[in-house]
Amino acid sequence: MALYLDLPFLTACASEHGLWLAACADPWPGSLAVYRRQGLSLSFSRTLKTPGVIGETLDPLPQGPLWRRDRRTKLRIRLYRGALQSISEAELLMGGNVAAIGDAASGFEIVQFSEVHLVGERTYEISSLLRGQLGSSPEMVHERVAGASFVLLDKSLVQLPMTSADLGLELAWAIGPAARNPGDDSYREDIIVNRGRALRPLPPCQVRAKRLANGDLALSWIRQTRSDGDSWELAEVPLGEEREAYLLEILAAGEVRRTLTTGEASYLYARADRLADFGAEPSSLTLRISQLSVACGAGASTEVTLDV
Repeated sequence: MALYLDLPFLTACASEHGLWLAACADPWPGSLAVYRRQGLSLSFSRTLKTPGVIGETLDPLPQGPLWRRDRRTKLRIRLYRGALQSISEAELLMGGNVAAIGDAASGFEIVQFSEVHLVGERTYEISSLLRGQLGSSPEMVHERVAGASFVLLDKSLVQLPMTSADLGLELAWAIGPAARNPGDDSYREDIIVNRGRALRPLPPCQVRAKRLANGDLALSWIRQTRSDGDSWELAEVPLGEEREAYLLEILAAGEVRRTLTTGEASYLYARADRLADFGAEPSSLTLRISQLSVACGAGASTEVTLDV
């Protein structure tokens, strides 16, 4: 089985354009070779030497909390190959037990888990989850049905070399035993589209509204960054984009009342503008904010309702 994954930006050493690949087989042939089809010919791309820990979910995965532990959800995973094990709190916070759950159509949510129990043959129950990791909150759907793919994001994954020109194109990849010719019947060929989720800016956080003495509202938020933002010593995380820009939408009852872009993580919402947008002074505001990228436009958004 081969899984091609369009994932968020995983590490500072990763490419922003390449698909990730995990595969397993029983028996494992020693290593797998990956070829990219270009017209009628196949060109060698990568070798995959280690089988991945891959399986499928046996339970629906409901939407969960962001930025705090999901202690209610318990999810059974049936593995095709490999094993899972529990880790400590410190290991979890250091990035342990990271997995992708989903499919190519709806995307893959990145989760972490600390507690693992073997509940059947090749079947594990994972719990104590961290949800929507690495900016994958848009892929945390209301309820993901059972049968979603599961893959542990460990050193068995490889990234396929691609460029920005490959984004959005239907590309053919062939994978099979490295000891055999790519024309052999043991090779499997798939058509895959890379949407470039690694280029998508993360959603802003800590949205605030402060009423000024003249009645204006000072709106502010803090950006997140896709890379090099883990240090506790940083006063501000790196920008991570060519320029700083945000899309701000102000809503009421699901209807957008004002849309604007701003070059900084703040906006002064004048009282006169609020009266023009709402007809009267609102008691609360719903804000939808996303960081803008030159490469892919608006990133993942944060939507909050604030009392004002």
